[in-house]
Amino acid sequence: GNYRVNAAGYYQNTQLIYAYDGNNNTFIAIGNNAKHIGFKFAVNPTASLNKGDIDVNGKYYLRQSFANNQQTTYYCYDVNPKSPTYLRLVNPANNFAAINTPIQRAATNNADFAIHPTNQKHYGIYAPNNVGYLSIYDPITNVISNHALTGSLATTSSGFGGAFFDADANLYAFDNNTGLFHRINITTYESIRISNTGTPNGGNDGASCTAVASFDTDLGDAPDT
Repeated sequence: GNYRVNAAGYYQNTQLIYAYDGNNNTFIAIGNNAKHIGFKFAVNPTASLNKGDIDVNGKYYLRQSFANNQQTTYYCYDVNPKSPTYLRLVNPANNFAAINTPIQRAATNNADFAIHPTNQKHYGIYAPNNVGYLSIYDPITNVISNHALTGSLATTSSGFGGAFFDADANLYAFDNNTGLFHRINITTYESIRISNTGTPNGGNDGASCTAVASFDTDLGDAPDT
């Protein structure tokens, strides 16, 4: 089919990647055989969504991008087949009760976000005035906090898509302008470039299974074998 996939997230319980298909304004699920499975939520989005991820409980968050702290439309779907609100739109601020219309929430201007494997907050990178920031959003309280980065992303003007976490809660993000990956410590706000070559690409997204082993990288300081 003619798909334009974005806002992807992986849900461990179903072992599927869920994603928004912008060409058809619908959703697909992708299995381990790369086969696309079409499905519909009870409430379909009314606007294109390009950022998303799924938490460990099967809540699939999607949103548009707006300037930091402005309101944006948030969609939160339940993709847990064992949940009574399966495939329904739910409200994170009201104990994930089923709703029929999306909610307006605060928004950060990052190109993608990843959901922390334990605290369920949303993390992303954005760069106003050429300064790199880690943006943290709490979907329950609707509160955003921003923290200046040190290291490789202290000064940058790029957008950062392809965000994902590993099992140790390290955040990774793809620099759209350079094609390089960076690892971010979400406690110290230190960023490290972990790739030396890459291809710039603004049409990317990130998803990961945080239950598996940590993402293994050689930063150049490991002993040669």
